[in-house]
Amino acid sequence: MAPGGTNLLKPDMTVNTMIYLSKRDNVLAVPNKAIKREGGRKVVTVLDKSKPQERSVKTGWKDSAYTEIIEGLREGELIITGGGAAPPEKE
Repeated sequence: MAPGGTNLLKPDMTVNTMIYLSKRDNVLAVPNKAIKREGGRKVVTVLDKSKPQERSVKTGWKDSAYTEIIEGLREGELIITGGGAAPPEKE
């Protein structure tokens, strides 16, 4: 029952909810699809001087869309999240 006594949900109706168990502020996070597993390590591809470079990362909390990065990346670095064309070569 909703506040005020109105029944907004009726029998056989459904609802989708999201329950947050904890909130983390000021963390560095990347899309889940940016993280690959190679052997026993987690790797992110960083665009470094116009060339892709794989870098091992240590991860923390994860939700359905993002993963916290504890070590291995710095704020502002460009990451490659998958597919697409290679960056143009510099002359």
